Amino acid sequence: MAIRFDPVGRCIYCGATDALTREHIIPFSLNGDLILPDASCRTCAKITGKIEGYVTRTMFGAFRAAYNMQTRNPKQRPKAFPVRPGRGVDRAEPVLIPTGDFPVNMHLPVLPVARYLRGLPDTNTVRNAGFWSWVDVEKGRAVARRLGTRTINSNESHPAIFVQMLAKIGHAYAVSQYGVDGFEPLAVDWALDRKRTINYIVGCDETIPPQPEPDLHRLQLYVHAENRTIACQVRLFAQLGAPLYHVVVGIKNRLK
Repeated sequence: MAIRFDPVGRCIYCGATDALTREHIIPFSLNGDLILPDASCRTCAKITGKIEGYVTRTMFGAFRAAYNMQTRNPKQRPKAFPVRPGRGVDRAEPVLIPTGDFPVNMHLPVLPVARYLRGLPDTNTVRNAGFWSWVDVEKGRAVARRLGTRTINSNESHPAIFVQMLAKIGHAYAVSQYGVDGFEPLAVDWALDRKRTINYIVGCDETIPPQPEPDLHRLQLYVHAENRTIACQVRLFAQLGAPLYHVVVGIKNRLK
């Protein structure tokens, strides 16, 4: 059941007050059920929607289809997804595999603590980063045998765009809890595709092991007492044990 917060009354990204639409904090296509009414203007919604659509189709499209996650266009959902043969096969063209046989997988970036929290400058240099992977191993082996190869490539990962989506989720959730005037925002430039640096405001909580949780997704805000920095913990696909990210969303106002 969807949870609706109070209407915001102006765009949470640019402050516009005309032609506002609702904003899903976590994308609808990822079964997000937290909604901010009257919270996004058409211009900003087009930008954030493009980012979300790209991530949810390229990184999570097969997973969403296999597990029948929400979609506004069920008739347009692909019936098959591409797999590219790995080593040992001369052809490099992708092969379409029906959804029921497709080796569903996802690969999410594992990042150091956000550079902002470490007092480091905004740069695209990311050290000690890697990927967390979840793979349907048995289907992967079956498809590899079918294609006559030992390995297959069946998914893409786009860390910079994924981080932009996390920034949007964190910012929107902070608005739901503190209001649009409750903090000085820091994540909007990423949410609106004005910045693509990966590790400045987004990182992973190294002290919390990635154990599975009961809920599909998890959001939680916390405030650093020393400097009033607000960070939002975002864990998409928590049931699978996916990484726990933090998004530095802003500086909390003293009166809020």
